[in-house]
Formats: sequence, C-alpha cells, structure tokens
Amino acid sequence: MAEQADKAHMASGELGDLVAGFRGRVVVVSWLVVGLVAGLIVWHGASAAAAIVGAIVGAAVAAGLFVLGFRRSRQLAVQVYSGGLAYRAKGTQETWAWDDVQEFFVLAEEREIHGAPHGVADAIFSTLLEALVKLLLPKAVKFTVKYRICRPGHQRTFDSLISGQARLGATVEHFVTQAQLPKALASFGSGEAVRFGDLWLGPDGLTYASAKHQRFLPLSALTGVSVTRYDVKVHQAGHRLAWLIAKRSSVPNAAVLAGLAEHIVAARDANDGNEAAGQLPAGSGTQS
Repeated sequence: MAEQADKAHMASGELGDLVAGFRGRVVVVSWLVVGLVAGLIVWHGASAAAAIVGAIVGAAVAAGLFVLGFRRSRQLAVQVYSGGLAYRAKGTQETWAWDDVQEFFVLAEEREIHGAPHGVADAIFSTLLEALVKLLLPKAVKFTVKYRICRPGHQRTFDSLISGQARLGATVEHFVTQAQLPKALASFGSGEAVRFGDLWLGPDGLTYASAKHQRFLPLSALTGVSVTRYDVKVHQAGHRLAWLIAKRSSVPNAAVLAGLAEHIVAARDANDGNEAAGQLPAGSGTQS
C-alpha cells in the first residue's frame, strides 16, 4: 500500500509525454428534468401566482443542480501519458503506470428495457418488446459502456461522466495492450498458459473454462480472435461460424488475447510453410 501511495503522488513528468487530456462532463438534461418536476409540484395549485412561483422554483433548482454538477465536472480530470495516466477527482488523486495495470475491461451492459412483469399478459408483452428492441435498435443504444483498469487491491472505472469516454477507453486499451502483449508472448513462449478470464491460451490450445460449459480448441485449429466493443469471437479453421462468442465484459485484456492469437497463428503458418518448402518431392533426387 505504501508503494501505491508513493505512485499516487508521482509527478506527471515521470509518466512521459502527455498524449491526451479528458475532463468531467455535465449532464444538463437530468438537471433540467429535476427542475421541471420541482416546478410542476409547486405549480399544482393551477393559479397564476402558483405558476410563477413554480417557474421560479424550477429554474432555481435546475440552476443550483447545474452549478453543483459543473463544479464536480471541473474537479474530474484524466491525463493520459505515454507511460501511464493521472486521475484526479474531488478528494482523489492517483497515478497508474501502464506496467502496473494488470487487467483492462470493457464493461458493455445491456440497458433495462422493462421492469419485472406483472401478470401473464405483461410478461408476454415485455418479452415481445425486448425482442423487438434487440432486433431494431443498434447496440450503441441498447448497451451502456464503461472502461475499467485493475491492479492489485484497486480498480478505476471510467464512465459517461467523463467527456470523450470512448476515446479515453480506446487510448487506455492501446497503451495497456502495448505493455501487456510482450509479457503474454514471453509467458506463452516459455510454455505457460496465459489467462484471460475464463479463457486460457497455452501451447496446446485454447481452453474455455466456464463453469457451465467447458470447451477446448487445439492450437492447430485456431485461426484468430476478433474483438468488438461488445463481443470476443474465437475463430476455428474450416468453420464460418465462430467457435466461441463471449461477452466483452467477461474477458479482461481482450485486445492482448487477439494480439497473442495473431502472433501464434502467424508463427505457426510460417513454420508450416518452411517445413513444406524443406520437403523434397518424390523422385527429385539427383541421378547418376
């Protein structure tokens, strides 16, 4: 803990060159809605005087909440450097070196479309509504996305309260992958299996160690791993459909997994090509 405390007070210059800066975001709509509701409650008397008082109260509540939100947003800042990041919020200041980040998560969670159904008719309607929403709406609307970094004993989550949240997540993932991929390659090269949540990639192949359904894919059948903001797909030779589709939220360092698989497949294909080139066709020897 003492070591982490020292790092939390590390000068930003020790983290390398500044890459990007991000500040807190003020969600204006929520403050306006709260103010409007407060105004309507006061205005309920329906008289002209009550309407004026309601408008004043609503405006005052909205303005007050907006000021509080604005002050909070100005106190929130994330500075990304080539060697790590500095996080500052009210009462909190800490630094993260990229080498210290053990896990990076993209937390893509589906929004609640409806509450608990009441009765059979409501259950049927809710099911149909959810199916329709999943079919028509894009994933960007159906999911809320957060980004999380973890080190022993501590984690930090970046959500929509940070302006440019998606760009921040992509930037952090880039640097974490740069730091973690060489370590993963070294571990794999020494014969160890590298863990990514329930996925273990080792010299023998890829193991999906789920408690519900364990699976194993030999390394010779692995053709790659593709990653989106929402899913991680493992591809198998000779099959158009993915061998496995896992939720992105359940796979830490998914970009590292994809990079490791890419290096492994490329090295395997190059080795197979060299072996094929080294084999002489039958009857191709010299004749006297």
